[in-house]
Amino acid sequence: MKKADALKMIRSLALDWARETGVEHGQNAIPDFYDFVSWCQSNGHRNLFEFRSTEGSMEAAENVFDEALGQSWRN
Repeated sequence: MKKADALKMIRSLALDWARETGVEHGQNAIPDFYDFVSWCQSNGHRNLFEFRSTEGSMEAAENVFDEALGQSWRN
């Protein structure tokens, strides 16, 4: 999967995950990225985090996850 396609899907799935788990945009409690990764993998997206990126695919994915959920202040 291409990086741009993966990150677009990660953003969309992060919002779905947040709705499903009750995470609110910009909340003070920090959403757990690895809970999200586990959720993605258990919902058929095992290869979603396998793309090439200079910063590493997991770091790029976590940055998009944080941005989608209003947690960019952490980066």
